[in-house]
Amino acid sequence: MKKTNKSEEKEARKLVTLFTHEFHSKFRVYPTIIYDLSKRDEYLLNLTELITLTDELLNADLDIDLIKQENRSVKAKCRQSLVVTYRGCLIHVARRLNYSYSELHRALGQANHTTVLHAHKRINNLLDTKDFTVTHIYKQLENELKTRYGITGDVQSDSATGINA
Repeated sequence: MKKTNKSEEKEARKLVTLFTHEFHSKFRVYPTIIYDLSKRDEYLLNLTELITLTDELLNADLDIDLIKQENRSVKAKCRQSLVVTYRGCLIHVARRLNYSYSELHRALGQANHTTVLHAHKRINNLLDTKDFTVTHIYKQLENELKTRYGITGDVQSDSATGINA
């Protein structure tokens, strides 16, 4: 996981301090500034690591189904149901970790961000209806994130799975 560089953090704090003083000198009021330089990097996992983890789970699932195929990836332009479901769950988890649609479409090699947006909405709907396959894959991905990286998903609440994210 990427951590904030100390010099970047120091520079950002300097800029905030400078802004605060200039704001006060101009308006005679101190601004309320809410910032956390490390919050995003605390729980964020590199997208490449998240994709690799999802690929591992996908290929393990394909082996269980006894499908004799080469290793599949969620980045592949494949419409096989299981691959599409894993890709959608990856997108859902990445969105909960505050990745943007454009970051995801570039990382996954999708045509544009609307493709990722559609996949995210589809998985949301399937999680809301408690689709067994999607819920199972999603929880499996969440559990792997918890065990491997200590990510508990405390970004936002997810009522569909009952996991306090």
